[in-house]
Amino acid sequence: IAVLGLCVLLLRAAQVQLLEGARHAATAAAVRTEREELPAPRGAILDRRGNQLAVSQETYSVDLTPAEFIDSAKTVEQLRVALGVSSARLSRELRKQFGYFAGPYSSSRVHAIRSLQGVYVNASLNRFYPHGNLAAVVLGRPAGNGVPASGVERVLDTLLRGTPGSAVVLR
Repeated sequence: IAVLGLCVLLLRAAQVQLLEGARHAATAAAVRTEREELPAPRGAILDRRGNQLAVSQETYSVDLTPAEFIDSAKTVEQLRVALGVSSARLSRELRKQFGYFAGPYSSSRVHAIRSLQGVYVNASLNRFYPHGNLAAVVLGRPAGNGVPASGVERVLDTLLRGTPGSAVVLR
């Protein structure tokens, strides 16, 4: 009976490995990976001399999970310096289960805290107008959903929009 049980076990193992292996591997890959859409930056609007009037800029926000901090005192000090926030505001966010600093912060400001345990840096694309409201009526502004509301931004939307990409990420 032991030999019969061993033969059944070996046959089932062969069936799972050889006949059903590819299907199980595909299922496992689908479960642990996910396709994520990457937004495309809008094209720049330049004046006739090549000066930038409107550009897309990557900015960052910061999420905190204080329970994950390894060296709390050191992490808090690094956060205070990097984000340029007061100790009182930082303390308020650290008392929560999850803290949040909207920013927008530049890449150079968040570089020092990217590798800290419990600190999560999130990128987003924002439209930036280097000259403020100069020619704002002519340039227009994107509406809240990213679709331009008026001006050159709207007229040239198909040229400025860009093509979004995608990436496969592990869950």
